[in-house]
Amino acid sequence: MIDNRQVPGPRPQRHPGPDPRRGRGSKLRLPARVFAVVLLAALSSALAGPLRAEPSIEWTPGSVVEELLPGNSRLVSLSFTPNQDLPQGTLRPVPALAPFLQISRGSFQNLVQGQATTIEILLSVPPDAEPATFKGTLQLRDGVGPGAKNLAKPLQITLIILEPGPGGGLPPDPGEEGRATLEGIDSDGDGIRDDIQRFIALTHPDSEKLRAGLTQFTRVVQEALLVRDDKPLSLNASSRSDRAIECLYFLLSSGAADVINELHAEILNTVERSRAYLTYDAQLFGGIFPSASQFKLSCAFDPDALPN
Repeated sequence: MIDNRQVPGPRPQRHPGPDPRRGRGSKLRLPARVFAVVLLAALSSALAGPLRAEPSIEWTPGSVVEELLPGNSRLVSLSFTPNQDLPQGTLRPVPALAPFLQISRGSFQNLVQGQATTIEILLSVPPDAEPATFKGTLQLRDGVGPGAKNLAKPLQITLIILEPGPGGGLPPDPGEEGRATLEGIDSDGDGIRDDIQRFIALTHPDSEKLRAGLTQFTRVVQEALLVRDDKPLSLNASSRSDRAIECLYFLLSSGAADVINELHAEILNTVERSRAYLTYDAQLFGGIFPSASQFKLSCAFDPDALPN
């Protein structure tokens, strides 16, 4: 009897199709729920330790642009504010500006976040300087030496040296027009009345240090005349006037009194200016004005950096 049932042969091999859990290649796809858990853990770790901002500073004003004739100088008041506490800081101008720029204070300790620090810079142009434009920055560094880092952001400074006119770099004599108002005339915008600028330059042509000291004193006295009706501002001006006088005594020693009195008379050369000064002087009653221990430090510039 013939058995018609077929004898089963070997089963054919099946090639596995793509695993739905796998993507292309051999990488395993995570289920959406697992991926969400991993992402949540990463975000929680980031939020647990917030990123600390990089140290930086803000300048007031945000930039400085000055035009000066050869032989002239200008004192500029600035302030900077750090965005975090800094144990130490130093100021350094770029080499292009270094020959023309002096800083009243170059190093600092324990700078406090959000607290402004005020400095003054003196821009000076030598008498023999050629007309040119110098652009650069004043940079605050987080320490001293080669390991210190520059902090963002630097102060942008532009110094424009003008072509001297017929007066050899001095503004023209304002004459009687310069006596018509309390403020007088400052045609070149250097913060000093033209008549006083000429007086200082022509009376003391051989000493750049002395001219810088007399300019510092003149600026304060001119300001005192304008704030004469405000007691706090008058007291502030008087304190700065004392520093300017101490600087002149450092530069001149025993001869300072005569030079100061002569310049004072030139500044108060009208009845209106003399009366304004008396009003300012009356505001100082009861004020306390301590003296500096070292008169050299009262100069708003570095006397050692000037040639004579």
